[in-house]
Amino acid sequence: MWNFIDFTRNSLYVSVAILRIAAYIQQTREIAADPRTAYIPREQWDDFDPQLIAEGLFAAANVFSTLKLVHLFSINPHLGPLQISLGRMVIDIVKFFFIYSLVLFAFACGLNQLLWYFAEMEKRKCYHLPGGLPDWENNGDACMKWRRFGKYVICMIWVARLLFHLLQTHVLNLQLSFQSHQITFSPHLILPVLLLVPSEPPYR
Repeated sequence: MWNFIDFTRNSLYVSVAILRIAAYIQQTREIAADPRTAYIPREQWDDFDPQLIAEGLFAAANVFSTLKLVHLFSINPHLGPLQISLGRMVIDIVKFFFIYSLVLFAFACGLNQLLWYFAEMEKRKCYHLPGGLPDWENNGDACMKWRRFGKYVICMIWVARLLFHLLQTHVLNLQLSFQSHQITFSPHLILPVLLLVPSEPPYR
């Protein structure tokens, strides 16, 4: 495996060198034909400019070069056993996140089923301008909130962020334009974790 990574890394570095030379030749010709092209801003370059492609490949090659340190750490008396232990735990970690995703999906289904109607109300409140354009100036809050409960995937992302305290619970509030109250959904943050902990079998 590491031989393949080394081959890929070396191939990327060679490709970077070739593209840099091609970019230099191309830019020299363009500047000779029109000196104003030397002052074209970077954001206006062509998407497949050799210079940009070379920089992307160079970044990828640096990633493979850094991964080589993982192979070197395997012979270390302190980091080697830890690396082997983590390598054998990968399957267990994947299984845990699979079950965790199922729990998040269950909560997302509940959120979507409970608040989809009010999310549609917020959506209509946002897209009320002629031509169906969003009103970010006056109803920017509604334009953000309806997206949180409109689809299952978005609901899963918001529940996951809320679980890790990346969001405050007040972001889940839906302020309705035709009512004077708020519909607030503040799930207990520890409940998804408790669902992942299996209960002990009763003593016999």
